[in-house]
Amino acid sequence: MHIETIQQFIDDNPINILEEQQAQDVYVQVIDDIMYHNQKYHIDESPLISDYEYDMLFDYLLKLESKFPQIALPDSPTKRIALDIQSELKKANHTVPLLSLSNTYSADDVLDWHKTLTNKVEKLDSPLEPSFVLEPKFDGLSVEIIYIDGVLSQAITRGDGNVWEDVTENIRTMKSVPLSIKFPSRLHVRWEVIIRKSHFNTLNENREKEWLAMFANPRNAASGSLRQLDANQTKKRNLEFLAYEILKIELDGLDDEELNTQLDVLDFLKNQWFTVETLYSMGLVDSWEDYDIEGVAKIVKSDINLDNFDIEFDGLVVKTNQLILRDMLGSTGHHPRWAMAYKFPAKQVSTQILDIEYSIGRTGVITPVAILEAAKMSGVIVKRATLHNFDFIEQKDIRIGDWVWVQRSGEVIPYIVSVIKEKRWEDSVEIIPPDLCSVCGAHVVRIDGEAAYRCTNINCAAQIKERLIHFVSKDALDIAWLGDSIIEMFVRIDLLTRFSDIFELWLGWNILKLKTLPGMADRKISQIIKNVELTKTKPLYRWIYAFGINFVGLQAAKIIAEAYQDYLYNNNLDSNMAELIKYLSNEENLLEIHGIWEKTIKSIWLYLAEEKNIEVLEEIEKHGVQLDIWETKGGGVLDDVNIVITGTFELPRDEIARVVGLNWWNHQKSILATTNILLVWENAGSKLKKAQEKWISVLTWNEFIEAYPSLESLFKVEKKRKIVQDSLF
Repeated sequence: MHIETIQQFIDDNPINILEEQQAQDVYVQVIDDIMYHNQKYHIDESPLISDYEYDMLFDYLLKLESKFPQIALPDSPTKRIALDIQSELKKANHTVPLLSLSNTYSADDVLDWHKTLTNKVEKLDSPLEPSFVLEPKFDGLSVEIIYIDGVLSQAITRGDGNVWEDVTENIRTMKSVPLSIKFPSRLHVRWEVIIRKSHFNTLNENREKEWLAMFANPRNAASGSLRQLDANQTKKRNLEFLAYEILKIELDGLDDEELNTQLDVLDFLKNQWFTVETLYSMGLVDSWEDYDIEGVAKIVKSDINLDNFDIEFDGLVVKTNQLILRDMLGSTGHHPRWAMAYKFPAKQVSTQILDIEYSIGRTGVITPVAILEAAKMSGVIVKRATLHNFDFIEQKDIRIGDWVWVQRSGEVIPYIVSVIKEKRWEDSVEIIPPDLCSVCGAHVVRIDGEAAYRCTNINCAAQIKERLIHFVSKDALDIAWLGDSIIEMFVRIDLLTRFSDIFELWLGWNILKLKTLPGMADRKISQIIKNVELTKTKPLYRWIYAFGINFVGLQAAKIIAEAYQDYLYNNNLDSNMAELIKYLSNEENLLEIHGIWEKTIKSIWLYLAEEKNIEVLEEIEKHGVQLDIWETKGGGVLDDVNIVITGTFELPRDEIARVVGLNWWNHQKSILATTNILLVWENAGSKLKKAQEKWISVLTWNEFIEAYPSLESLFKVEKKRKIVQDSLF
């Protein structure tokens, strides 16, 4: 049983009144909870509590061990930095431990730390008076990168500070990390791996479109991206690497006296072509010559608007500037004594929930939003706070009329931390999930295993824009010239209110309306209508995917289309919308399809249980959409074909390649070791000779069609599509 409300738990178990046996019981529970949240944060990358709440619990554990040292365990989380993560990535050893930082949420603690540090320096009889550098505390993943003889040799994640994961191959894909440096000996640099908030938002938007789980925050996105087993996936994620510390240095041609301070280190790192992000470039510090603690305290105590920065950072790091003093001060087993992190306090206010509204997203997910009594927080008037989902409401026991603590820590919409139960009214109202959508009145459902409640109507006004964008997207109907901004404009003027409206853009009154819009020249209107017409001969699996049924991705759509084709053949039926709906509405049919998950089947059934969705599908067919265009797996002859095309054909080669691709085969532009077939016709070039030398199967056009007869109908459709395209307008 994990601690639900950390603040309440700490309040209920004050350390100063605990007896030893009570302390022992509490100690075991706290360690169990910290290890659980380490697992959720570091491995699952789906944290359940805020950093602030975690730090509260960790600080409580430290104080508990200080009061009762006899109960402290040697493997306590306070004795290490993180739990041991199991991974398929190779393990690696750090030559220098990558320590954590002691941290605080109190500006006064920074001044106390400075006082302690100054006293220690005086006892060391150092002639130096400490000065300080202020740097952002990035919310990312720490990595050690090693250069040997001027070449990038190895990259290791921080882990428990001594042993962690080798991510060298992934690091090599990152443009912000130089593969070589100027000096030819040995250098160990500590970096922070981050993803900018703008890139993070784009990444999550793309993952949502692909029906993938979204990242909780930029830190989790950076961590998950760097630790991909496929380096090509890491390369796509727009990670950035910021250097900020030299762990070990053995560089020929460099005088040790050249690196005396942290500012020297940062300048040196910049000269090595490393990316360095300090508060100077972020515009928070104009100039303070002596880097004194008063200057630090002034910045620490000032309000910082985190929304102004594209980089996520959750605090400031105060570092002793002189490197010689760092060596003298040393470190504990957990953190250096010469630095401290000041974490921005979570801004909280108490206010009252006046009502609940429902926000409906692209996939119909209903998000409850609390309407609050206006309260001022961080210079902003707060009137709304997200309640995430109805499980969240139940877990925190939130009701209309409750007084709550609201927190805003860089989020656009504030977050409700907890209910102030002592102020609860007798007539507070429980929040119950709605049965009907508040926008369109359609049924609201919840699929087993999901936290989300969803509106089932694909034409719900709250969803239609994003659903239309998906409908015309590249993997769906691929309607060129109908981009996101065009769809948004058409929806805004009610030109598009449902899927079937796309097929009526050619109507006279719609043409007149189109011509009044900015950027809508006759040629562009003509091209859009041509492209819409071409969708009518798209293969069935694209239509199934375009419908936007939850959990029906592109691969599932292909599997369903193929199973439906077999069903028609076995029952001597023709394909039409009524037959497709009948087939998909029968759960027994879907259960027989290998490779379709139960939640997908449930989602299809719920989708077709909504009459408004059936109406939309029937309207689509009335516009001449053909539902008997198939894509096969090569007629069962070959399931894994890699084909190269050369020579002159009746159809353009790119059109042939397109059909080959739709047939689930791979079109390759050059002869490779994996190439199975070379398709040739007139004027074959050097590829023919190369294929013959490598004993690759060479087929003429006629031999190819004879070997794979299932392709012939596809090429006929492609030829027909080409004729239609050339003849329209």
